[in-house]
Amino acid sequence: ADFSEADLSGLTMNSAQTAIGSGWRSGGGPTSAPAVRTDRYYIINDGDNNFYKLRFTALTQNGQRGYPAYEAVLVKAG
Repeated sequence: ADFSEADLSGLTMNSAQTAIGSGWRSGGGPTSAPAVRTDRYYIINDGDNNFYKLRFTALTQNGQRGYPAYEAVLVKAG
């Protein structure tokens, strides 16, 4: 929650298309329900050099997987 523009200088960005992967979710196997991990967020840098803090908020809709939801907060405008 306290991440700010000043914290950007220490980051190494990963440009791989699969960088986020499945690290934001847990469960969903035969013995556990799918859930969003609430202990992490991601820093996204767009083509206009804007930086956003991205946090996933949902993985399901009406109990059905495949409907992720997220919130994005602008950290630094490009």
